[in-house]
Amino acid sequence: KNEPKAISIRDITGKKISRKQLLSSFLDEFESKLLNINHENIIDQWKKYTSTIGKEVKIETPAGISCGIATDVDETGGLILKQENGTEKKIIYGDCFHKESE
Repeated sequence: KNEPKAISIRDITGKKISRKQLLSSFLDEFESKLLNINHENIIDQWKKYTSTIGKEVKIETPAGISCGIATDVDETGGLILKQENGTEKKIIYGDCFHKESE
């Protein structure tokens, strides 16, 4: 697998960029985006871009490990996992690993 080589912003723009100014601009833009989030469709947007739904996953939480197929994300952002025994389990937090990537 070929990884892209690192490049600096200076190489791209041809001029020196202040890290402080870059970070400040990024944080200003990020704050603006956060303040303008449409909460009504955020879960639908999340589902549109996730690569987890439909995949076989392993989820590690402090309570243990759960395995199964990630089938959905509910209205609170919890991942719905169809376990190997056919039952569904809602996962609120944990480290999620796609089985084929292990």
